[in-house]
Amino acid sequence: ISSRIIFFWDEKSKFVFLVSIVSMFITHGFCFFNLMYTHDSLNFYNETPGLGKISLGRWLYPSFVYFRQTATPWMMGVFSILYVSLAVVLVTKILNFKKYQGFCVSILFTTSVSLISLFGTYIFDGDADCMALLLACFAVYAFLYYPRIVNVVISILSLVLCLSLYQAYICVTLGLFIMIVISKSNDTHDWKGIVTVFMFGIKVLVTVLLSVMIYIPLMNAMSKQYNVSLSMNYNGAGKLSSLTIDTVIGAIPKAYIYFKNYFLKINGYNTAEMVKIYWIV
Repeated sequence: ISSRIIFFWDEKSKFVFLVSIVSMFITHGFCFFNLMYTHDSLNFYNETPGLGKISLGRWLYPSFVYFRQTATPWMMGVFSILYVSLAVVLVTKILNFKKYQGFCVSILFTTSVSLISLFGTYIFDGDADCMALLLACFAVYAFLYYPRIVNVVISILSLVLCLSLYQAYICVTLGLFIMIVISKSNDTHDWKGIVTVFMFGIKVLVTVLLSVMIYIPLMNAMSKQYNVSLSMNYNGAGKLSSLTIDTVIGAIPKAYIYFKNYFLKINGYNTAEMVKIYWIV
């Protein structure tokens, strides 16, 4: 255990951790030290704490509300800074980045539009969302560095908890796994290595699928426990949990069509200059 702690808290990790803290303060400090909630956050007082989140499939959120009670902006700042900074350290370890690469990851994470939007609107649940980000990264870290079998169990547990707080951050887990597979593939020069990478990918896929298969029944059970119906609006939890195989397969080509229409055409979000940049990239 002591060797694992030393490995985690080496000089590079301390540097990245401190850079993340400073960057979070600079980027989001105004929101953290503001004495007034945002307009969206005021709606929180119109409902029983956390029940609205359960309708979205985020059934672990009420536990956060229970343990920390009413959240102030500065409290959300303290917790969010800690969780995001730890997530950056994990990513740096996962991708085996050097110090300057870890610095780039820190800036990328802490100044992301996702966090800016979060603290500018739903700051009252900022700690839960940032914890979901941390769990998403920890799932990959545990998968890589923990002993066999234990790594899969902890990774699945982390992903289930991540999904129960903020489902979108499972994309971070998937992105990190994809980057690892690509990196391993680039270092492979024989059939034995190819088989090893292929089996690694299968193991990752099974881990993620098991996490989702465990999460969905728990989501349905908790909605019944709290007597809250799952949301059927937009891509609500109720609608997503009732998807069929045909619907999922049909959504794959639609994703590429959506990408083309959203990024590669002039619309309400893109100017002609932005579209040109997207095409070049």
